[in-house]
Amino acid sequence: RLIVALGIIGYTAGACQAQGLPREEVAKRAKAAVVFVEVGGTFKQGSAFCIHESGFFLTNQHVVGDASEVKLVFDPGLMHQKILAARVVRHDRELDLALLKTESKAPLTALPLGTSEGLTELTEVVAAGFPFGTALAVEKGAYPAVSVNLGRVTSLRLK
Repeated sequence: RLIVALGIIGYTAGACQAQGLPREEVAKRAKAAVVFVEVGGTFKQGSAFCIHESGFFLTNQHVVGDASEVKLVFDPGLMHQKILAARVVRHDRELDLALLKTESKAPLTALPLGTSEGLTELTEVVAAGFPFGTALAVEKGAYPAVSVNLGRVTSLRLK
């Protein structure tokens, strides 16, 4: 299951364990699917994750705002980082979601979308993203490496 919240993606460890995946493998997959998002000409930054190998990424609408194009930084903070342009395909202010599309020739790692069905407080999650933007970059003007943390769902907001 995937949960998008506050610019961080969470992959429930329970779903991974049901598939026989250890937490380390979950973290590895999450890191491979997460990119740093930067909106040119602004200070807006955030996280997105690949939802389809053809180049579709999901992020928060508040990250992209009214931009029509953004930059996606693959493997940020690493020697082989790569920056690609992406266009905003759709966005929904009410859901705070935006769908991005990039034209990548390289193979992409996608995380499967899930549902919140069966999700409860205290469900274990692996979260990956860039919660502090460039503040965690090693050098000024550089991009940060992806943060990976183990946590639990602390609250559910049901409509």
